[in-house]
Amino acid sequence: MLAAHAYGLETIWQGLLRDEEKLRVQQIFNIPNKKTLIAIVALGWPAEKPKARPRKPLEEIVHINFYGNKIKQLQ
Repeated sequence: MLAAHAYGLETIWQGLLRDEEKLRVQQIFNIPNKKTLIAIVALGWPAEKPKARPRKPLEEIVHINFYGNKIKQLQ
């Protein structure tokens, strides 16, 4: 997915949760029943380029070794 992005392509990971979805995708792409389908990745050229959404600082979301031990506490 990162390599595709480097070429200007966009991707989306689609997890398949329901058995009927898995069966339909297997039929469309002729995937044998003995194979377990976990997810599909859609790949294509983006129709538009949305603005990047604001991100939280790493200090707010990264924990070291255990939950609650944040980066800023180690510095």
